[in-house]
Amino acid sequence: MKEMMNASGFGYDPLSKRVVANEALWNTWLEGHPTTRPLKTKSIDYEKMGLVCGNDMATGQFARSLSSAPSIDLMQESSDYSNSDDVPIRVDDLECDSKGGGTSGESSSKKKEVRKRARDVEVLVTGMKESAALVQHALDNLADSIKNLEPHKRIGDEVYRELVKIEGLTRDDIDVTHEYLTLRKEMAAVFLSHGDKKEWILRRLHRIHAA
Repeated sequence: MKEMMNASGFGYDPLSKRVVANEALWNTWLEGHPTTRPLKTKSIDYEKMGLVCGNDMATGQFARSLSSAPSIDLMQESSDYSNSDDVPIRVDDLECDSKGGGTSGESSSKKKEVRKRARDVEVLVTGMKESAALVQHALDNLADSIKNLEPHKRIGDEVYRELVKIEGLTRDDIDVTHEYLTLRKEMAAVFLSHGDKKEWILRRLHRIHAA
């Protein structure tokens, strides 16, 4: 429609909301633009069309700005045209030219961009879920390891408390014996259950240092 309104000889009647031109001009125009035939008899809100596609209009004898009031000459000219049913044409159904509002190509490009962003977000979320699963797996393994170490730690603590009670053991004797018995749960259990822990340790101290 914008191309038509830019053509000399076409105008717009804001009261009837129709494109106006003489019959000869219409016939010539429709030969080259048959798809615009509905604009000859149907009404259209050109002010709304101007907001969507721009405000350029024709420069011929029927040219009018969107803000100007209709003149008597324009009304007289429009009386020569068809009085077909005044069925409005939806502006949304008309495609703007490349200088106007959004085109179908631009809309398609935006849709592709939205789909691409959605795929990127999906990949990011999937990666985050996989990373979270790996972290959780590592935490589970750490928890299992701690549980397995707890008995050793309890035995080691108990062995150490008993060793520091034994007179005559040096710091080195205590450290070496503590490490030796902690790594050998069965022997540590024997030590802890023995009635004379000092005698038990002294008989084995040389062998423990040599281990």
